[in-house]
Amino acid sequence: MAMSIPYYQIDAFTGNLFSGNPAGVCFAVFDTEQAVRELPPDMAALMRLDCLGIIVTAPGDHCDFVSRFFAPSAGVPEDPVTGSAHCTLVPYWAQRLSRSKLHA
Repeated sequence: MAMSIPYYQIDAFTGNLFSGNPAGVCFAVFDTEQAVRELPPDMAALMRLDCLGIIVTAPGDHCDFVSRFFAPSAGVPEDPVTGSAHCTLVPYWAQRLSRSKLHA
């Protein structure tokens, strides 16, 4: 069964759509914390992406959101607590949850 995954582009360091930082990250939003925790990353496929890394995220069961960060092409198979990922995620979740303070 095919899965539909929404795609979001973060236009970092620009005011123009699709002209942001070319070394940026992609992120995928899942429905559940369990889906993020159990995700089996395909490192070979991730290395073919045209971005530095990929963030996967979902609403948390006991917090506002959870995330994982993968950047195998940069020598980082997985970094679960990278600060740069949270710099991308906080504005997204703050808007989605209509909150200015978040717990991740």
